[in-house]
Amino acid sequence: AVRANVLLAPNKFTRRSGTLQYTTTQPTDSFDPELRVYLNRSGIERPTADGEAARGYFDSTVTSIGGLMQNRFRTGVGAITFGADLYSDRSTTDNYADPLFREEALNIGLFAQLRSQPFERLQLSTGLRLDRQHYRSVDDQSFDNTGVSPNISATLALTPELSLNAGYAYVFGGIPLAESGLFHSFPYIYSPDVEAQKARTGKLGFAYTIHAL
Repeated sequence: AVRANVLLAPNKFTRRSGTLQYTTTQPTDSFDPELRVYLNRSGIERPTADGEAARGYFDSTVTSIGGLMQNRFRTGVGAITFGADLYSDRSTTDNYADPLFREEALNIGLFAQLRSQPFERLQLSTGLRLDRQHYRSVDDQSFDNTGVSPNISATLALTPELSLNAGYAYVFGGIPLAESGLFHSFPYIYSPDVEAQKARTGKLGFAYTIHAL
C-alpha cells in the first residue's frame, strides 16, 4: 500500500533510433561496399511533481551518433576487408539544482580483416584494428587514448566430421560513458590516471558433426 503523504515521482523512459545502410546487390571482386550511419537517443525524465527543484528529480539523456564505411576485396589470398568507423557518444544529466552534467566520448577506428583458405582443410581469419579515443569526463578532464587490436583464428578440418578451432584477440575498448543516472545527486571526480578498457581473449575447441541416417 502507498501512504497518503508520500509524494510519487513519475518516470518517463524514451528511446529513439534510426539507421541508414547501403550495400550493393551486384558486388565484384573489387567493389563490395557497406555504408551505415545510425542515431540512438535514450533518456529518462523524472520531473518535480510539486514544482520544487529539490528532492533529487532529474532528466538524463544519452545520444550516440556513428557510422561505418568499408569495402571487401576478393584476391588470390582471400577476402580482405578495409574500413573505418566512428562514434560520438554524449550523456547529459540535469538534476534541477546544479549545472548540467556532461560526458562525451569520440572514437575513430581503422581496421583490416583477412579471411582466407590457404589449404583445403584450413580456414584462417586475421586482422588488425587501430582506435583513437577522446573522452571528456563530467569533471572536465580530458583523456586521450590510442589502442591497437590484433586478432587471429583458425579452423582445421581433421575429418569430414571433426574440426579443431583456435583463436586469440587483444581488444582496446576505450573508456565507456559512465551511467548518467549516477549524476542525479552530484558529479564524480575522476582519477587523472584512468586507463582505457583492454581485454585479451583466447579460445580452443573442437566441433564434431553427426550425420543423420
